[in-house]
Amino acid sequence: LQVLLTPGHTPDSLVLWYASDNRLFIGDLFYRYSDIMLSYEYTNIKAYEASLRKVIDFVMKHPEPKKVRIYRYLVGFTPDSMTAL
Repeated sequence: LQVLLTPGHTPDSLVLWYASDNRLFIGDLFYRYSDIMLSYEYTNIKAYEASLRKVIDFVMKHPEPKKVRIYRYLVGFTPDSMTAL
């Protein structure tokens, strides 16, 4: 299990990478059909943008990016990482 720090939405946001099964648990880093709340006093839009880029780069560096399965908060499993990203 690998932990990626992804601050922005909250200062302590993180993503979990479970390499043995190509699963990326992103929590509420982003949503497909709605906007993420970035208007709280503890959010940081620049850190959030950097975190998104970090996750996209992480997936794209995977030998087979389309095989990375992304799990999001309240949405569940997205079989194709390219669709999710």
